[in-house]
Amino acid sequence: MRTNRLRALLASCLLAATLARAEERVTRPYHGVTHIHRTDAEQDYHLVILSPRAMEVVSTDQDQAWSVVSDFAKKVGAQIAINANFFSKTESCGVTAGEGHLWTPVSEGCPMTMAFFSDGRAAIYNVPARSNGAAVPVTGLVAAVSGRPGLVEKSRPSPTLERFASIRHPRTALGLRKDGTLILLVADGRREHALGFTGPEMSEIFLREKAVDAINLDGGGSTTLYIEAEGGIQNRPSDGHERVVVNQLGFRLKPQKGAKRP
Repeated sequence: MRTNRLRALLASCLLAATLARAEERVTRPYHGVTHIHRTDAEQDYHLVILSPRAMEVVSTDQDQAWSVVSDFAKKVGAQIAINANFFSKTESCGVTAGEGHLWTPVSEGCPMTMAFFSDGRAAIYNVPARSNGAAVPVTGLVAAVSGRPGLVEKSRPSPTLERFASIRHPRTALGLRKDGTLILLVADGRREHALGFTGPEMSEIFLREKAVDAINLDGGGSTTLYIEAEGGIQNRPSDGHERVVVNQLGFRLKPQKGAKRP
């Protein structure tokens, strides 16, 4: 009996300690953008919720490849930016499009593609390997980034996850709500109080945020979140500094009617 009481007391103390450290900071750096930063005893992660009417999408064109996220954002005038595709030493994995230009269409290795179109739509496509991106419409295409695995499909957790997704790591991921609202998930990892997420843990977060589809992008030392209005880099990249990555996904404020972009 005494042992059970001690166990219950210990569990209560651990829960109290976790709750005491749990924090949520909510800011609205731009109209139509909500930034949620959550921390507790195990995790440190960011959610950025973007209205499709608030910002326009910009992603890396071929001549902009290989830079850190903050440099990309400043170069293209993006107020918000994240890292995107997995990559090797020489090329991007999966379908990649920037400035309306499809420059790495082969999907082998990264079959899930998030594509953005000039009419404001966004959609996630499952592109067959060696398909040369044929499953992604080219008409009106503005930007596309790819990753793996899928995390949410039609409001349900994806049925299969790759083995690497069963281990906690820093993560970058994208989700879509039914109304087109975009959800960015950026999770730190590989340090105390920031263990990183598994695929199922990310799926759970996206489902709580009412995502109907979601995919995992590159993670590890590549994971980076930039928000200009809040001082630049928001997370703590696990390398201790930004990593050069092959491509990025950015968002910039839509110009007001009659105003010219600087």
